[in-house]
Amino acid sequence: MRHILQRSGRWAAWASVLALFCAPAPAQTCYKGLFAPGIMLTNFSYSMDDPGRLQQDGFNIVSVTPIFGADINGNVTQCTSDAEIIAEIQQWHTNGLDVALIPILFYYTNNCPINNTTQLLDVIAMTDVMTNAYKTVVSNLAALADTYCVDVFSPYNEPDKHIGSATSLSNASDWGQFILPHVTNHYSGKVLYKVGFVSSIGSLNFTNYGIIGVTLTPGGSTVTGYSNSIVSAMALLDTATQAYDVPEQIISELGPFENSTWTNAAGDQTHSNAYQLVFEEGYGKMDGFFTFEGTLAGVTILAGTDAELVISNWFNEILCPVLVLPGNNLEIFKGGDADGFACEIESLLIDLLVAPTLFMFQ
Repeated sequence: MRHILQRSGRWAAWASVLALFCAPAPAQTCYKGLFAPGIMLTNFSYSMDDPGRLQQDGFNIVSVTPIFGADINGNVTQCTSDAEIIAEIQQWHTNGLDVALIPILFYYTNNCPINNTTQLLDVIAMTDVMTNAYKTVVSNLAALADTYCVDVFSPYNEPDKHIGSATSLSNASDWGQFILPHVTNHYSGKVLYKVGFVSSIGSLNFTNYGIIGVTLTPGGSTVTGYSNSIVSAMALLDTATQAYDVPEQIISELGPFENSTWTNAAGDQTHSNAYQLVFEEGYGKMDGFFTFEGTLAGVTILAGTDAELVISNWFNEILCPVLVLPGNNLEIFKGGDADGFACEIESLLIDLLVAPTLFMFQ
């Protein structure tokens, strides 16, 4: 939100007014996001790659996922240029959406990034890529993120999946602490540790991170199995945020993947229910949700589906509704924007000004 007000020239005035109502307690954040991991690859296509549609559905933040490739020798190639990254950030900001910058590392061969997890794991295991070449990538991206007012930054997408296996998570945990100064020396915003496996949460060190997020997908689970995993994931997140004094916890990737058995078929194993179950359990517990959309193939398409209707209902009507302030200089605050105003301002303004008729919710 700050970048919008700065461009309008009214940031100082609004900041003074808002300070009266926001201090000293920080406002709750409410991330309502889209995570589309290949959104910057030219051969990938997404049904939700539309600022207007996202805003209509209540989204307030979008992931920008620049692509990098690591070859067998531990060298890293930047597949998405700085200019492309900056243009993508500015596109979303210009359209009133916040940005989470989350770099994606693929295996690199024959001058092409390949989504080959097995080969990438071999590169990481056999070379010092994560503490050498990729460290430089993270430092440069963090500086770029700070310059262009990125709201959330993650140094790596799901490091527990790639740096250490299920029996050796200390590598991913140690790397998370190793890389953090290379982020915070350049970037002043919120740093996300984006966990891939729910089972990893208890084995990772989240000291000095601002947000812990985890991927939550039904895979081939039954409804009961998925419901149990949702409860378990949120309990583990809550324990970790308290243990490491991390301010925020989110579901950083939510929804079925292409190979999931959850489809729009009959019964409860539906695309829309994969979201509904998580929203119901996470309401009042999580600080936000990033819905997943893969390429335009099969179950992960969101636009025009029952799943989009469920997401839109929760994002618009339940999770931090939109607050509209009246007057000649109308401003709209959505929970989860850069300074996280909305949820606290709603109750504070109404209580302090005793003027509930002045406010209208969309």
